[in-house]
Amino acid sequence: MVEKWYFEWLNKFPDIQCDQYIIMPNHMHCIVINAGADLRFCPCPIENKNTPGEHTPGEHVGSPLRDIIRWFKTMTTNEDIRNVKNNG
Repeated sequence: MVEKWYFEWLNKFPDIQCDQYIIMPNHMHCIVINAGADLRFCPCPIENKNTPGEHTPGEHVGSPLRDIIRWFKTMTTNEDIRNVKNNG
C-alpha cells in the first residue's frame, strides 16, 4: 500500500521525481527530487502561496516537501483505516 502511494506522487505532483526508496516494517526512507525547483539559492523573497501578498524568504519554486509529505501521510492513513474497517 505504501509503495502504491509513493508512486502516485508522480501524478499528484508532476514536478516531483521518485528515486531510491526502502519500505521498513513501520516506516520508509525515500529520495524525492523536486525537479521543478530552482536549485540556486534564492536570496529574494518569493510570494507565499498560502497567503497571497506575503513573501517567504528563500522559498523554492515547485511543490513544497511539507505538502508532499502531508498528502502522502493522509492517503496512506486513510487507506489503512479503510482496510482495517473492511477486513477487521
